[in-house]
Formats: sequence, C-alpha cells, structure tokens
Amino acid sequence: TYEGYRIVPSVSDPSTYTNNLGNFDGAVSCLFYTKAIWTGLTVDHLFSPNFTYLSKEEHKIPLKYSFFGGYKYMISSRLGLKSSKENSLSLAFLYKKQYLYDQLDIGAYYYYIPVYVGLWYRGIPFKKTEAQAINHDAIIIMAGYKYRSLRLAYSFDLTISKLNMRQSWGGHEISVVFEFPKKIRKKKYEPLPCPIF
Repeated sequence: TYEGYRIVPSVSDPSTYTNNLGNFDGAVSCLFYTKAIWTGLTVDHLFSPNFTYLSKEEHKIPLKYSFFGGYKYMISSRLGLKSSKENSLSLAFLYKKQYLYDQLDIGAYYYYIPVYVGLWYRGIPFKKTEAQAINHDAIIIMAGYKYRSLRLAYSFDLTISKLNMRQSWGGHEISVVFEFPKKIRKKKYEPLPCPIF
C-alpha cells in the first residue's frame, strides 16, 4: 500500500509471506469383496491438519468418511450362455460425509465387453437443503471401450440442481486406464481375483 512517501506491505500480498507451513496428514481405507459383491470404507484427514496461514487461530480440516459398495450380476452365466465376452450389470453406490455436508452417488454399469455404459445419480432426494429444496445435484452419463489392457471412457455431468446448465455448463471427463500385465508365478494357491468397478 502506497502512503505518499513509502510502501507498506499488505498482509494479503503473497510476496510478503516469509514463513513456511507444513502439515502431516493421513488416510486409511479397507475393502472387502467377493466375485459378485464389494464394500469398503475410507477415512481421510486422520490427523485433522490446520489449514490457516494468516491467522493465529487454528482451523482444522474435519474428518472425511467415504462408504462404498456394489453388486455385480453376471447375465451370461445366469442365462446359461457360453461366451468369452463379459456380459454383466453392476449396481454401485458411494456415500461421502465431511463435517455437516454429505453426498450420495448411486448408479449402474452395463458391460458387454469391449463396450460398457453407465448411468449415475448424485443427490439425496429424501434430505432437503437449507433452502428447503430437494437435494438434487446431477445425473452422470458415461460410456467406455476396452481393448486388451487399455480402457477409454467419457462421462458427462448433467446438472439438475438450481445451478442450472446456463450457469455451470455441466462437466466433461475423459479417462484413460492401462492395466500392466502381470507375470503369473507358480504357486500352490490361486491368486485372489481383483474386482473391476
């Protein structure tokens, strides 16, 4: 700030920051699954680090809980069809809570390898917002293609809350996943199957 004859550094000026601030944090997660069912829990910010930089008061990040699960229904095997291609329907959910705020995602995937599509809903319709409105957030549409160890997917978040399309324009996401091949070693016991969500 210029006071006529001198420049007084402002507290909000990033160039005046001279002290470094570091915090230690951690997370823990567990997963239980079978060939058809999976469920798990994740807890973030175990040590509740302080995120205040300019104030002497402490403002700690609250714990964040994530609870998820799902069920995979194999269509081909249920119908007695013999096919090397996976034909399945998966139902899944993800519930997150941090401090006073929570969010629920629930949806389904249909796999007919090499193609898969999905439809998700984000919101808690039975819980109203502070403005007493229905707690809707978005509908997520996705599609993907799998070729050997490579998976390509595209998803679009269609906003259905009061923050309409004119304000948010939705959200686009492109994902690329490559699964590295594993060397099969001779063991007495078969390896556990890894779930694909």
